[in-house]
Formats: sequence, structure tokens, C-alpha cells
Amino acid sequence: MLSKALSWIKRLVLGTPKAKAPVFWEIELLHEFLLSQSAQPLLSSPIQQFDREYFKLPAEQMIEQVSALYLNHEQRISEYKPNRKTKADLRDAVRSRFPKLVELPHFNLIFLPEKEQNVLLGKTFLSAILRGAINILGKAEDHFFEHSLQWVDDLPDVERAFPYLLEEIPPLPMTPQYLSDVSQQIASSLEQKMGARFTQRVYDNAYQDIANRYKLLNTFPIIISIIPQQFLDTDKIGLLTKHQLSATLLEKVSFLEDLNQQLGERNIALQQAQAEVRKAQKASEEAYLQLREVMNAVKDGIVTANDKSEIIMINKEVEEIWGYTSAELIGKDLTVLMPEHYRSRHSSGMNRYLGTRKSKVLNTNVIMEGLRKDGQVFPLEINISDLEFQGRHLFTAAVRDISARIKAENELKASKALLEQRTLDLEQAQGQLKITIEELKSSNHDLERFAYVASHDLQEPLRTVKGYLNLIKERIGPEVAENVKEYLSYADLGVLRMEQLIQGLLEYSRIGRGASRMVDVDFDDIMTLVRYNLQEKLRVTGASIQLEGIPKQIIGNKIQLVQLFQNLISNGIKFVAPGTTPAITIRCQEGEDRWNFSVQDNGIGIPESQQEEIFEVFKRAHDGRNYQGAGIGLAICKKVVERHGGSISVASQAGKGTTFSFSLSFLPVQSVL
Repeated sequence: MLSKALSWIKRLVLGTPKAKAPVFWEIELLHEFLLSQSAQPLLSSPIQQFDREYFKLPAEQMIEQVSALYLNHEQRISEYKPNRKTKADLRDAVRSRFPKLVELPHFNLIFLPEKEQNVLLGKTFLSAILRGAINILGKAEDHFFEHSLQWVDDLPDVERAFPYLLEEIPPLPMTPQYLSDVSQQIASSLEQKMGARFTQRVYDNAYQDIANRYKLLNTFPIIISIIPQQFLDTDKIGLLTKHQLSATLLEKVSFLEDLNQQLGERNIALQQAQAEVRKAQKASEEAYLQLREVMNAVKDGIVTANDKSEIIMINKEVEEIWGYTSAELIGKDLTVLMPEHYRSRHSSGMNRYLGTRKSKVLNTNVIMEGLRKDGQVFPLEINISDLEFQGRHLFTAAVRDISARIKAENELKASKALLEQRTLDLEQAQGQLKITIEELKSSNHDLERFAYVASHDLQEPLRTVKGYLNLIKERIGPEVAENVKEYLSYADLGVLRMEQLIQGLLEYSRIGRGASRMVDVDFDDIMTLVRYNLQEKLRVTGASIQLEGIPKQIIGNKIQLVQLFQNLISNGIKFVAPGTTPAITIRCQEGEDRWNFSVQDNGIGIPESQQEEIFEVFKRAHDGRNYQGAGIGLAICKKVVERHGGSISVASQAGKGTTFSFSLSFLPVQSVL
């Protein structure tokens, strides 16, 4: 029956048999032997899945991973036959049945004594680090990695000290601490040459390769002990926090118990025994301190308790979470860390598990509550594992305070609800804004159309008045009274003033009509057109125009920009004191996202009381009899600047000239109106 069951399992895991080299038949025979040693003939799902994936590997990887295949089955067999000699007996049987297979490079390490395993695991790990560095960096000028690799390859038979440490001779036998010093020196050289991130990646890759094959070995913690502290993270230590970490602690406790028994039996060699006790105690203390440092490096809280619910060990994270010191908790009942309503459930659950081996909380993440020293109840996430060693139970719990996470989740929910409400409000506001913009567009269009039509309609009667005035002036003789001529001159001035107003109104309304095409415009072209349009004024007045810091190109509507600079320069020419030669200076400075212009003149200035209203239509700062104009030019300038994404302002003192400052955006501006 057993043979048939094994054949069925073999077909289930391996599938249809294929022709293979002798070494692979040896591996399959080893697999069948391991299945036969289990107390249960059928595979559990994790082991079955591992076997199925293993036998799909390429040939080279199957040979490399045979140690992982064996250790997974060895672990399972030891769980069903819990006694201290099970693993040793199984390894003796495999060594005698499969001598050639045991000689494989990645497999023979498992069958060596513990001390040799420690050295060879360290050798394998350091070799993987150095080979990984050489593969990427190549040969360094100082040959550090090549020399280091030669030394590591000689382990465990090395006869000289590591060449880059200060010690002249290595400790004999080779100790984990010495290998740790070697590892630190290698890491320092890697960091110096390539930086911490590269070094972290090299160590991570080497660690993952070793862990894939040997993580179930009791001696695997040697790898953790020789990794430099800065590259030792929770993921690596996590392999020790439940089974191997607990096993290490129990081994130390068992070691001390055996030692005490020996002391009772060896009264004759009391002095020697006392020396051994002191030595063993020191070693135990060092091992305990090292174990505690490893536990303290874990970001989660670690609590270890026995089957009487007595706390044996905690790490610093537990002290931080609960507010107790280690001395206050060691030896106390585990329920001191729980709210009252959890304690009876814990006691009944513990008794049920010890009697039936059934539990709903072991080896799974559970959300529950903790009770701090100050009486505060808080949420925590806990994962509990049980290690049965020599008939004793050791429970190790990894705990994490999730108060911040719960608070963040609640705040996130509240923020999400608030965001949804604000999004809804924003959508409603955007809809209303869209309606308002459309209404404003329509209103502006109607106003601009009205101004345009009205100004055209006003010109017709004005032409009639002007025509009749010209007829009257042609028909009157020289004998007409002087007061009649004076009245006619007033009428001419009125007609001229009205023409200027209508023309200005037409220009102002044209700026608002139609989409403004924004393009790259050469500033030289703008100034050429301005000088052409003002050539007569420039010639008569002798006015000068100076440019400072002007960009070669600006973005905008060329016609409107010409109108802007022409109006400002024209004002600088017009509004000067008698006998003064106009001088206009145009400056520009580049801002973060716009050009900042200024146009300065040496004119008569603008009274402070009128500076806020001069940009309004038909608002004038000076008497129209001395300085003609319609009062629309600056209103046009303001409208042009705003359509180019900027703003305009004025600074002036009466009799000391005027400076107009305005900005033009770097980017094309699409007006919504």
C-alpha cells in the first residue's frame, strides 16, 4: 500500500516520467524516500506546491535547490515525529543511502556538524557577496575583492588572517564574530566604491540566494549575525522572529540546564566546573545580548511567553508600545497587556489549544486591542506562532500598534466624503460660472456692437453739421462781425472734438470684437510701425525714444501691441511743457512668467487725485483746450494689456514726468470674454 501511495504522489508531483541523467534519478529516489518517512503519506498543499514547482526547474537549478527540497521535507517529517534525534537520524539514513548525492556542492553542507555548517554558511554568503560585486564592478585597482575572494574560498582551512583587518591572526576555530568583522570590512569597501544603495542590493541578492536553499537549517541565523547592522532589515530578521529565534532561545536555556546538571554531578572538579559556569554564563549573556539586539532591530513588537502564559522575553518596541519596562513584564502573566474583556477569552483559548492543538488565531494576522500601562486601550495587529521543543511550548507574538493606521483610515474616509462634497460643489459652481461667462460674453458682444453702431450713426449727423458750417464760412463776407466768426470757430472745435470722441470710441470697441490672435511678434516691427505712424509728431517736436532691455520677441496681437505703445509714446510727446523736447524711455525686465515693461516720459505729469481714473473712458487729466484728445487712449491701453494677461498702472508727480508700468504674459492668453 505504501509503495502504491508513493507512486501516486510521485505522478501527482512530477507528472509523466521523462528520461533523465543519473543524478536526477537519484533526486527522485531521494524524494520518494522522504515521502516514505512522513507519518502521513499524502502531501500537504504547501509542500505539494513546492515539489511541483521544484521538478519544473531547469536541470542546473534543480541541482542547486536540492538542499531546499530536502530541508522542506525534513521540517515536515520532524513536525510529525517530534524528538531530538529525528533530524540527525534522517540525515544519517540519507548519507548512507545516497552517498553520491550527498557530495553535491549545495547539498553536502546540510550533513556537516554544526560548527562546520556555521563556517561554510558564512563562506557561501561572503563568496556570493564578493562574486556579485566583481560581476558588476569588474576588477578594482586595489584588487580588494579578488584578494578577499581568495581568502574566503580557503575557508575553513585558512591559515592566515583576513588581509584587510588589523588582527594579525584569525580566531581559531573561526567564530561568527570574526566573519562578521570580515563582512563589515567588505561592506565598507563596497560603500566607498559604489555607495550604500548598491551595497544594500548586493547584500540583499546574496542573502536571498542563501535563504532559498538553507533558511530551514537551525544554523541559518549565522547569516543574520554577519550582516552589517545598516543592511539588516525586518524582512531578513523576520525569518528568525518565530521559529529559529525561539529555537535559539530554547537552545540557550537547554544549554544552561544541562550545564547545571553537570555541575551537580562533578563536585570533585568544582573549581574547574565553576570556571566553566562563568565561561558558559558569559557566553550565554553574550548570546542573549546578541539575540536581544536582533529582536530590538525588528520594527514590530516581539513578545515571547511559555505555555503558562508567563512572559519570557520582550523587545524594545514592546516597551515603546505598552509603556512598561522589560523588568516590569518578565515573569508576568500575558493578560497584563490586554483589556479586561479579552483575558477570559485568552485563558480559555490557551487551554483549548494545549488540549486539542486547534486555534483560530495562530499563524494569522488578527486585529485586537491592547492595554497600555497608563490604562489607555489601543488597536493592534498580532501574529502568534507556537514552537514545540522537547515537549514545551514557546509562543512568540509579533505585534504592531495600528492606532495611526486606524486614525489615518478614518481621516481618509472623512476626507474622501469631504472631497466628494467639495467636488459636487465645484461642479455646481463651474456650471454656474459657465452660464455666467456665456451671459457675460453675450452682454459684452451686445455692448461692443452697440458702441460700434452708435459711433457710426453719430458720424452721419456730424458730417451734416460740418458740411453746413463749411457752407456758412464760404458764403459769409469779410464784413461779418467778429463775434460771428468766433462762434463759427467754436462750432468747428465742437465738431472736431466730437469726431475725436467718435473715432476713439470706434477704436475702443474694435479691441473687444473677435478673437485676438496671439503669435510671436518682433519688437523691432512694433517700433517701426509706431515710428511710422508718429513720424510727423516726432519730426516737429524732435522727440527721442530710447529702448533698454527690450526682448527680441514678445507674444501677442501685433496690431493691438502697436496701438498700446503708440498711445503711450504719443501721450509722452503731447503732454510736455512749452519749450521742452519730449524724451521717452521704454524699459523691460524678464519676470517668472511675463515681461514687465515701463514707458517713462519727461512731461507735465498727472495729478495724484486723477491717477486712479485716467484709465476710464473719456476721463482726461488736463484741459482739452491746451492738450487736445478724446480721453480714450489710456482706456484702450488698459484693455490691450488685460487682453494680453497683464495689468497696467501709473506713477507720476506733477511737473516731473510720468511712468506707465504694465506686464505682458509669456504665454498666449485666450480671453473668455
